[in-house]
Amino acid sequence: MTQELQFEAAWALTNIATGEDRFVTTLVEHGVIPIFVRLMRTGDMRIVEQSAWGIGNMAGENPEIRDLCLAEGVMPPLVEAAGRELPTHVGMVRNATWTVSNLCRGKPKPSLALVSPAIPVLAQLTRAANDVSIITDACWAFSFIADISEEAVDMILATGIASHLVSLLNGSTPLTIMTAVLRTVGTILSGNEGQTQRMIDAGVIPALGELLEMDRKAIRREACWALSNIAGGSSQQVQALFDATPPVFPKVLEIVRTSTMDVRKEALWVVRNGLDSCSWESILYLVDTLQVLCVLCGLLSKSDEDVLKVTLQCMHKLLKRATDKGHVDRFIAVLEDMGAIDVLENLQLHASSEIYEEALTILETFFSVE
Repeated sequence: MTQELQFEAAWALTNIATGEDRFVTTLVEHGVIPIFVRLMRTGDMRIVEQSAWGIGNMAGENPEIRDLCLAEGVMPPLVEAAGRELPTHVGMVRNATWTVSNLCRGKPKPSLALVSPAIPVLAQLTRAANDVSIITDACWAFSFIADISEEAVDMILATGIASHLVSLLNGSTPLTIMTAVLRTVGTILSGNEGQTQRMIDAGVIPALGELLEMDRKAIRREACWALSNIAGGSSQQVQALFDATPPVFPKVLEIVRTSTMDVRKEALWVVRNGLDSCSWESILYLVDTLQVLCVLCGLLSKSDEDVLKVTLQCMHKLLKRATDKGHVDRFIAVLEDMGAIDVLENLQLHASSEIYEEALTILETFFSVE
């Protein structure tokens, strides 16, 4: 078969692979995956690009087909295609990067051994590509790989990409890239303390703090999620949130006060996680300067169950820390002035058993109310 016929046939199969599930299943049953992989090794750039596109369509169908593609050894020729010279082969690199992203996506998660060969070229594309779609797909692929395991996060950080990812967290970055970078950064920050520290050392806290002021709700929500992962780290890492320039917690509490429920919930998790290991001085800063108890009282009347649960957990943690320091009476006085006892008593009638039990525990433990 001539290369021209191979190209046309690959094009036809790629179009079929964009159709219904049953069409893709039929292609798989007829052995199209190993054919595409074989075509990617022909050396004809048009055929390689078209085959990469076909694999991407099939891999995006479901995790089972994705794993079949990976098992056929598609990643090495894809990595080679994604590493081609830009801008000479920009179309091929776009298709290859998008296909790599599809091969890393989905649950159950793919095998790290099969997708990790893509990590070096993804780092190269994130740094060097001057193409929004290539950078976006490379960052999405990073986020999917980082979600596999802490070992995967170590592999990503070993490329030295942390500082560049942080540099992309700024207002001049296109929104599509920003969204993918934020998810990658947040996923890395959900790893172990050492991995979180490497991102902190790269300047991620002030970068995330700036994003809290963006007018894009989705960006603020993702930034709060990333910050909540830092707040769940060591006491030194939590303190870094308090010491940041510009300060993080005033912006977080402003979001808690004024934002929509989905963003508010993520912001509350920053507070809730930070209360576990922050210093007593930081607790006093939250209570005396930022009026966090008043903010929490204002949320007790909200109807969203998730917000109520996290609000009660924050209140409980603050009262427990104050009890340990012998200052609980001062905190209780603030809550009483805000009418918190009546609201907490009403929450004992809440349909959620978790909310009822948390409200009851606070009343019985700290207010001597039966």
